[in-house]
Amino acid sequence: MKEKLKIEWPKFPKHLEDTGWSGDLIMCPSQIEKTVEINNKKYNFYLRWRCGDPWIIYINDIEINEEFSLYYTHNNYEKLISFLESNLEKIINFIDNKSKIK
Repeated sequence: MKEKLKIEWPKFPKHLEDTGWSGDLIMCPSQIEKTVEINNKKYNFYLRWRCGDPWIIYINDIEINEEFSLYYTHNNYEKLISFLESNLEKIINFIDNKSKIK
């Protein structure tokens, strides 16, 4: 589709790509992903943005927006990623505890 429309979509930032993040920052929806392994367990981070909505964050299919009071608009994805990485231990503990309840 990109080729047909001859539109130059925003390129995914190299500094995020270098740390394992990947994604498409098209107008709508945008998606960003990363898989990390901690203590032999994989955690899949999936961030999705749709027009008019904040980024929705799923880790192993568990939404964490409400638990961590996350509200990041479309152009604040780098701040969101920074928050996730700097609070990784707290977030992983939440995911592990939530997974036990299921």
